[in-house]
Amino acid sequence: MNWYIGLDIGTTNIKACAFCSQIDRRMPCVSISTPRSYSASSRTAYEYDADMLFSACCNVLSQLSALLSDGHVRSLAVSSMGESGILLDDKNRPLCRAVPWFDTRSIPQAEELNTLIGKEEIYRLTGQISSGKFGITKLLWFKKHQPELFSKALHWASINDYILYRLSGRLVSDYSIASRTMAFDIHQLTWSPKILDVINLCQSFFPEAVPGGTAIGSILPDLAARLGLPKNLSIVTGGHDHSCAAIGSGSFIPGTVLDSMGTSEVTVLPLAQPLTTHEMFLARISIYPHCSGLLYRALTSMQACGASMNWFLESIGESISREAEHLKRSPIVHLQETAAHCEACPELLYYPFLRGSLACPNAGGVFLGIRDYHKTEHFAKALLDGLCQEFTFQLYDLLKVTDTLPHTIRVVGGPSQSPYLMQRKANFCNTVIQVPHMQEAACLGAALLACVGRGDLSYEEIQQAIRRFPVRTYFPQRVNSAANAYKAYCSGRKYMEQYFSSEVS
Repeated sequence: MNWYIGLDIGTTNIKACAFCSQIDRRMPCVSISTPRSYSASSRTAYEYDADMLFSACCNVLSQLSALLSDGHVRSLAVSSMGESGILLDDKNRPLCRAVPWFDTRSIPQAEELNTLIGKEEIYRLTGQISSGKFGITKLLWFKKHQPELFSKALHWASINDYILYRLSGRLVSDYSIASRTMAFDIHQLTWSPKILDVINLCQSFFPEAVPGGTAIGSILPDLAARLGLPKNLSIVTGGHDHSCAAIGSGSFIPGTVLDSMGTSEVTVLPLAQPLTTHEMFLARISIYPHCSGLLYRALTSMQACGASMNWFLESIGESISREAEHLKRSPIVHLQETAAHCEACPELLYYPFLRGSLACPNAGGVFLGIRDYHKTEHFAKALLDGLCQEFTFQLYDLLKVTDTLPHTIRVVGGPSQSPYLMQRKANFCNTVIQVPHMQEAACLGAALLACVGRGDLSYEEIQQAIRRFPVRTYFPQRVNSAANAYKAYCSGRKYMEQYFSSEVS
């Protein structure tokens, strides 16, 4: 029996899962928390130490390999968060810690690039809506604030690139990860000469860019022995976690939409061409390439999905957290069930902008319409409804500007396991929702790309395999009441954007 490993390096957890062609077999999976390091200069209070990340990856891979004694492991591919990266010296050793994608310290560098190049020109070249979360702005932050360190740098590597290097000894970046630097030309599929000229860097400062699903070599022999993996194990490019999740959920064919729910929430639509038009720019739709016959993805995101739930449980929802602890239940699950049993309060609205919005990075989360009779459970219900309503708002924008009518929305990620939340989502967007039973979509997508890279599976065969996976389906209910609530949300959202925009100006 042949096994294929997907390694996913997320904001919250690092996971490794194994896939084999026998769909009825359980997919072994190991997960640990993503290690973080305190930083005095970080507004988020933490950064990522590259060597600690690699040690954590080795930990999950070692645990996983011990579960795969009944077969042969053929290949491994890596999925990861997209924008964080590190400076490397002339021996490819880390010179700094990686800054989280949601850290706002490099907003001034993004604004400087907007002035030098033009925000819409950046979009036309890279497909990205300029902001301080992208890799190039973090690179420029180090250049300005730590010039002595920057002068020692020979390369910039995203986290995915660095882990691939540590596994194989080869420094490469797949197209989707390269795109999240905001320095990659998605039309020519190469590092943008225009952008690199502005920041005075040459292409060799960045890794070689290749498609996802590309075999780049074998695992380093000493590492294979240490992890209990075969010496001929192929290392394959995976990609940005949401791109890999699109593969793992079967959402890379026309008519499908992926809703990937995690710390953030991302909506992904497959495209045949890179539509970096003025209309797409105004709608703030990111475009980037990855792999397969449909090379491109259109993406829009909500920065604080799971982050909203965690914040709520740690602050005004502490009573729900205590109840969950007393009942020995997951706090997130208990939050969802508390909301499910609460009476509706349509006047109370939540806007999930804890980590800013695409339109306004400095926006903040808001509860609107608070009354003196609202209790904790009402806020819980409003919070979950707000996540569904913001998803609906972004979905409608995405479908309108791409002139797409989807037949399926597939939802993956931890929050998708809540029947209440998925039913509310179906009601608000008035579309059928499908939740695959196999939930580690990014890991699975990376493992499937490992199959492709090894030459053991085609993209057509991936589609056939995924059709055999069971799904849970939610049909829209009570559409009229949801439509009225969504209308109120949109009215308030317009006011929120105006308020935060005026505050910034």
